Amino acid sequence: MGFIKELYLNRHPGQYAFSMHRVTGVVLTIYLLLHITLHSTALLFGPEVYDRLLSKLENPFGRLLELLTILAVVIHMSNGVRLILIDFLDMAREHRRLAFGVLSFTLLFMGYAAWRILI
Repeated sequence: MGFIKELYLNRHPGQYAFSMHRVTGVVLTIYLLLHITLHSTALLFGPEVYDRLLSKLENPFGRLLELLTILAVVIHMSNGVRLILIDFLDMAREHRRLAFGVLSFTLLFMGYAAWRILI
């Protein structure tokens, strides 16, 4: 509850970027565990079961999941770079500009990723 209250009370781009960094970190951790589990089925149950599982993701819903995974990675990565710039290069005064830079980079990259995956 404290996380949502902090987000509500501190409405500025840095807080939103920090919150997205936390959320994407948790989401990517869960994804990584599922990814390892899925790919270990080939070792445990044979290539036929693995191929059958992968064939279920070859549809529009699977492509959407792929785009959401890329979105989470890009947000987490670009926010990580933003945090490095703020902490190690003493750019705390530029946090608002850096947050909008992260948003711009994410939108541009996701536009390109959507174009490559969907077309």
